[in-house]
Amino acid sequence: MPSAGTVVTTLWQGGPMPVQYWLVTDGAPADEGSLTADKASLTADETAQFSVSPSGDVILNRMLDHETRRSHEVIVVNQTLTSPPTLDYMTIQVVVMDVNDNAPEFGSSVYEVQAAEDAAVGATLLIVTASDQDAGTNAQITYALSPSTPATVSRLVHVTPETGVVRLIAPLDRETNERLSFVVLASDGGASSLSASATVVITVIDCNDNPPVFSNPVYYASEAGLVWPLQGSLLCAVSEDAQPGAVVLLLPLSDADEDQQQNLDFFTDGNDAALFYIDPTGQVTLEIDGVDFSSFDTY
Repeated sequence: MPSAGTVVTTLWQGGPMPVQYWLVTDGAPADEGSLTADKASLTADETAQFSVSPSGDVILNRMLDHETRRSHEVIVVNQTLTSPPTLDYMTIQVVVMDVNDNAPEFGSSVYEVQAAEDAAVGATLLIVTASDQDAGTNAQITYALSPSTPATVSRLVHVTPETGVVRLIAPLDRETNERLSFVVLASDGGASSLSASATVVITVIDCNDNPPVFSNPVYYASEAGLVWPLQGSLLCAVSEDAQPGAVVLLLPLSDADEDQQQNLDFFTDGNDAALFYIDPTGQVTLEIDGVDFSSFDTY
């Protein structure tokens, strides 16, 4: 190796140590002296990572780490034993080569978002992001749904491999799935690929897309409060001496949308005398005192 100038070399991170990598000599004839332990030294900046032996070997003392430091500049000072002595300087540029020793890391272990039930197909629901401390292809990240993702989820969402964008690919239905939970993987491009995972939870926000539904379109109500479905018009039986406020019937009604059961409006036909009242829960009551069998036996 020359006694002056600059040498550029590459070393893989994580290699064995201590180990000799360079032999530094002064190039002088034997009778003019040679390097000894107290005549060859390193600049203070690299004395922890490297050392020089009495024979002029430059030795790596500590394992290299590409993520901590990607290059080292080792300056060796050579002093000959000639009279007068001369000083030579050798600069060794050490480029640390990366190995795939770091798995990707997500910015969060759990991503929680909300999505409207009527969100458009193709809409972006969220973006998951991961980083990798390695370099080059070892740091190139690809995103994907976990292979264990159920079909009920994979038919609704898609993860763009290059960007981590999670998109909606089919309409949501809160009445079918009010909460989607799945795992996204981030894999690096190393020959022995490393990966990480994060959980995504999407809560579907309800929209009013379902009408109220009677469990049966026709009911018969007796004085005993029993209800039977009939074919034909809705019939309700009530005693003619019933007092205002008497409960005639509770209509079995449901709405698949969230919180809509308590926000129902009822409209009646044929209740011209306003004898009956239906409250928002579907309870039918006698509103005024006026039921007379001799006048009307059916309302």
